[in-house]
Amino acid sequence: MGKPGLSKNPVAKVTPDPTKDDGAKVEAIKVQPKTSPKLEEAPTKAVIAGRQEVGDDLDVAGPDPEKQTEGVEIQGTPAGKVHTQVLKKVEAISEEAVQKDRTDLAKASLEDLRFKETILETEVDAKEKLKRAKSVREETIRRIKAYASECTDQWFTLNYSKLDELAAGQTSMSHELDIGLGEILRDPDIEKVLVQTSYGTTIEATRGWGTTSSGETRYGFKDENGNYVSTLTGDKFKILSDKYSNLEDEKELGDISKKLDEEKLGREKQRESHVGQGNGGQEDAGEYTVPDTGGEGTPGLAEGSEINFKLGKRGGDGNSKTPYRFLAVKLSNPDTGTSHLLTNGGAPGTKHPSNKSDIYRKNWAKSQMRELYNKGVRVVVSFASRQKMPIIMKELREEGINMTHIVKRYPKKAADYEELFGKIGKYISDGVSVYVHCKHGTHRAPAGTAGGLMASGRVKSLGQAMKLAGLNPYKYPSPDNGHWDGEIILKHLFHFAKKQGLKIETPEEFGRLGYSSRDVNKYRKILKQAF
Repeated sequence: MGKPGLSKNPVAKVTPDPTKDDGAKVEAIKVQPKTSPKLEEAPTKAVIAGRQEVGDDLDVAGPDPEKQTEGVEIQGTPAGKVHTQVLKKVEAISEEAVQKDRTDLAKASLEDLRFKETILETEVDAKEKLKRAKSVREETIRRIKAYASECTDQWFTLNYSKLDELAAGQTSMSHELDIGLGEILRDPDIEKVLVQTSYGTTIEATRGWGTTSSGETRYGFKDENGNYVSTLTGDKFKILSDKYSNLEDEKELGDISKKLDEEKLGREKQRESHVGQGNGGQEDAGEYTVPDTGGEGTPGLAEGSEINFKLGKRGGDGNSKTPYRFLAVKLSNPDTGTSHLLTNGGAPGTKHPSNKSDIYRKNWAKSQMRELYNKGVRVVVSFASRQKMPIIMKELREEGINMTHIVKRYPKKAADYEELFGKIGKYISDGVSVYVHCKHGTHRAPAGTAGGLMASGRVKSLGQAMKLAGLNPYKYPSPDNGHWDGEIILKHLFHFAKKQGLKIETPEEFGRLGYSSRDVNKYRKILKQAF
């Protein structure tokens, strides 16, 4: 959601409050970086998008770094007067009360949390101006208590995981992914905040409409360049605003009511155009359109044209016609009217290779290959060490079914993967239909498909390639507890994406492609390890 990146030469820039025109001159303040104490490690949860949360050496696509608010450590910046009053009210809320509020917030739809003015029941009637203002103020206090785990040295520490645990089973995305400070700090008196990320970057943000990394205009808190400032578990914030309106004063109440009306109208308009955040999974992806990159790797395509990707539903058990865990992606070019298939799945000839009792069926393998051939597949890439496949392909050629067969079995080195990605990518860019398989169709086959897409020039980012390949990061096991190292395959993909000069999504951007929290967590882990 438009989180600014890290800077090698951090300087804090304090800008005039856009809501005030007092003519005051504000000077830039230089601050020494990396002076704050180490933050406690945040729970591993899904991360928010738009955030450059990797080292300076990683070229992650996003907003122009020249226009970003530079990261700083501002340990000595005091909280404002509003913060002090808010903190007293937050601390006055009992543990029993906050547990009830968390439960109520978890039950509410994330859409309502974003767009409705209040969710929690209050003792005041929000119909009249005074009571409405008090209701929003009380709602803000209680939301801070619900979403923050503690307040130390004037910093509130966010913990979305408590709400996500209570909201488990929701079909929409998590609080971690979809709820920001704009949803927590609903009181319009809170006009300015200081946000300190779990990676040490500090951003001064003001209330208003900001632009997220995906181009969405969203209400919340924005940096000096108008970029939406996102937050996640482990991030901290303090309120810098000094004026806390006297709701008993008619003029001040009128000003607050006007701000509430303007914000409510804006949120309602945004709600009308708000698109759901995906299905929380990857099995049934529906249609997905990606702008084409043009240039090399996409012969005959004009700059700015589009390639349409239509994903089918990944299958389950294999049968006489379809391999195990089969997924087909139809790639079509509206400019030329041509299309071809990119498919992947499990080894031909099996029903469910994870079952030890499952047997290899040669007749199934041949009929599955015939079916793929009839659908236009002309290249088969085998990541599995099945000696039977070369025999099957030889017998099919004798029948007049000629398909190129590439066998790589178990690539181990980065160069092996890159070579194979390049081969698959060449077929994709040439418009040749391909079937990529391993044993189970869960790890190597989707990875090989994603790598091929990146090599082909048909996608602009790592996340798009993974999405189209039907790749679920959480399915790749870590080497801990005796598991084989499936994560090394993902690291090869991350490195290849960087080498290709492709965008590498931030965790939130990745989540917005329709991935579950488990997938986003794994993606976040590999992103941090890979670079």
